Amino acid sequence: MDISDIDKYIDENIDSLLKDLGELIKIPSTRGEPEKDMPFGKACADVLEKARQQADKIGLNTTNHENYMLECDYNECETELGIIAHLDVVPEGSGWTHEPFEMRIEDGEVIGRGAIDDKGPAEAVLYAVKALKANNVELSKNVRILLGAAEETGMEDLEYYRNKVGFPPIMLSPDGAFPVINVEKGLCQLEFSKDRTQSGLGKYIKSFKAGSVINAVASSACAEVVGISEAEADELIKSIGFDHDVRAESTNGSVTVTALGRSSHGSLPELGDNALTKLIMVLKTFGASGEIMETLDGLYELFPYNEGNGEHFGLKMSDKESGALTILLSMLDADDNTIAGGIDIRFPATVPLCEIKKTVSNQLLPLGFEIRYTHALEGHIVDENEPFIKKLLSAYTEVTGNKGECLSEGGATYLHTVKGGVAFGAEMSGEITNMHGADEQISVQTLKAIAKIYARAIYEICG
Repeated sequence: MDISDIDKYIDENIDSLLKDLGELIKIPSTRGEPEKDMPFGKACADVLEKARQQADKIGLNTTNHENYMLECDYNECETELGIIAHLDVVPEGSGWTHEPFEMRIEDGEVIGRGAIDDKGPAEAVLYAVKALKANNVELSKNVRILLGAAEETGMEDLEYYRNKVGFPPIMLSPDGAFPVINVEKGLCQLEFSKDRTQSGLGKYIKSFKAGSVINAVASSACAEVVGISEAEADELIKSIGFDHDVRAESTNGSVTVTALGRSSHGSLPELGDNALTKLIMVLKTFGASGEIMETLDGLYELFPYNEGNGEHFGLKMSDKESGALTILLSMLDADDNTIAGGIDIRFPATVPLCEIKKTVSNQLLPLGFEIRYTHALEGHIVDENEPFIKKLLSAYTEVTGNKGECLSEGGATYLHTVKGGVAFGAEMSGEITNMHGADEQISVQTLKAIAKIYARAIYEICG
């Protein structure tokens, strides 16, 4: 195979790749209510169908497994390699400068929800095999592209496919970072709740709401406060220096206080600005009482504003394989009946999950909360000396000219629970992607580069 022909094809067909990516981004494939034959809602089924149409045009053999997973085979040979990406996305959130589900290109950046996570990388993989097909490259083994629709919300698609079909011996996912992610931290996501039994008197917090998903920093938060004037609230807000991103407004005999922050991926809370804990910090100056305020005080002792290392929660720790633990209070909702919230913890890969759960119980049960674990995984480690990893690193270095090495991360990819599976791209070091945030993006040059990297990797493993 003349690799220059593959590279040339990808360069010359980048507009076609972008057009197809735009079709995927246009579909707001956040998880919806299940419908007949649509386990994750209509939008997720629609995006799998659009991807199937694109894969069919490439000449891949496609099978839609009941709208859980789309399977796309290069040929009918024995399958050696699987590449799994996801086409579901997190909700759009706030702060976008343009419509999040209408792809746009500005200054060489492709912007839209899913651009980097994970529709852009998925499209790059499809164009890698399209380039191989167009150049009549015959592979002695099959590469199977798997496109799912529930990675962001529990990975039931992965479990369905694992139980129904099973995975190839080598598995990659373009849902991490380059060069290769062979170590992933453990993941512990949980919801906590309790009934609200007391009504407020005097100055009290009537309601509180922040966050929409458990794996992202809350970009906004609001609370309704009774017994305080708008002017008094404004003065207290200014006294702690939040007058630009926290505002108070009188509404029907109470004051609504709104805090703005900056969203980021749950594994990187330090890149965000948590509006949830910011608002609690503000409310603590109001002198309010009542059950919600008592709960907010208790939570704030465990989650001071923008502290993400777990020190006050009693979980500050790290290891040499994967680095330091991160913890995020990402959701909180208090109304007349209940107080509930969500926490995202990414812990060192060598630490057992049971140790994390023990501390969670010790901290939350005394506050009266019941705990429900929504996603709990041990750490994931793959030996960096595996032969296929050497091939991946070589493909990365050949295209980028950068050193190929194995890394660790806090995000749990599709392959976290698949023995021997690794994340291979698609984020490039130093690039701003705004993953899970407003104006999510990937550069056109990066899309070209990663398609070339995947084409090389596929040929080296399956050629």
